[in-house]
Amino acid sequence: MEYARHRPEQTLLYQVIEEYYPAFLSHLAELEKSVPQYVQDEFESYLKCERLEHGFLRVQCESCHVEQLVAFSCKRRGFCPSCGAKRMVESAALLVDEVLPEKPIRQWVLSVPYPLRWLFASEPEMMSKALLIVTRAISSYLIKKTGFTHKTAKTGAVTLIQRFGSALNLNIHFHMLFLDGVYGVDSGGAIGAFHGIKPPSSKEMSLLLGKISERIARLVEQAGYLERDEGDGLKLEGFEDEIMNHFQGSSITYKIAVGSQKGRKVLTIKTLPCKGSKMSWAMRLKRVFNIDITVCRHCQGRVRIIACIEEQVVIDQILAHMNQQQQSRILVQVSSWIRTPPIEQSSQMTMNY
Repeated sequence: MEYARHRPEQTLLYQVIEEYYPAFLSHLAELEKSVPQYVQDEFESYLKCERLEHGFLRVQCESCHVEQLVAFSCKRRGFCPSCGAKRMVESAALLVDEVLPEKPIRQWVLSVPYPLRWLFASEPEMMSKALLIVTRAISSYLIKKTGFTHKTAKTGAVTLIQRFGSALNLNIHFHMLFLDGVYGVDSGGAIGAFHGIKPPSSKEMSLLLGKISERIARLVEQAGYLERDEGDGLKLEGFEDEIMNHFQGSSITYKIAVGSQKGRKVLTIKTLPCKGSKMSWAMRLKRVFNIDITVCRHCQGRVRIIACIEEQVVIDQILAHMNQQQQSRILVQVSSWIRTPPIEQSSQMTMNY
């Protein structure tokens, strides 16, 4: 397959955001409200992603010298479909190539109840402890079902935490890839054969879910976030009250909730530098779509970067030149068509005479 530049401006998502996002911000400003700065940065970066108007690389074939422009990507982790897909490719390649064995795997999904979502979003340590409870419970279930003990068998899992729902609402839930079975372990700790199991029944799932719910409730209660109501069981104090939503949101983003300094950051956390990616953008394209951008599509020669264009004046000059060339080609095609009438038209004129 040949590489073709992605054009986000032609997608429905881009068109909707480009048209309505500025009006949305203006509407919030009229209400004396705003969205967090990191959310604004996410939207603004997405609107610049893979648009030649905001910078690009000039690449050239070393053999035939054909040039091509490759637009910069936003590399964000939010909702950009293109950059998100590239990160998913890298994660999937790591799991498939280096982590997951070629054994049966089952996905387990656990959704967190509404009262606990704000808590886990604002207290990551509590969420980590809850996840540990879940993985231990499922591991114990798998080991016991195969007739082994924790000393004589081991299983494994990979968990991806999703923090939002289809409507971009806060919806923390765990996607867990568990081995659908266990590995036997001898007295020396050496890993033995794999033992698969049958799919869990509805009754087994209900019992397992009950254990997980009870243990997580006990964890949150012991941490002081829950109070026990003898009539209604465990109740999360304060978190279900709608009037607290604004304060909870401010606490999550570390901002002052009320007063003259409303919206100001309470604590500034320095962002650590990102580690270098193990898989380059070109490698991701080749892995998923079998597209090798480092190879010329005309002569199969090697393509290299010859310039990084970031200055707006230079960007505008290059794009204007490209637009003039394109218009010239269109004019040549139109002129040729005008000078040479279609064969069908010529034949018809002859018959009429």
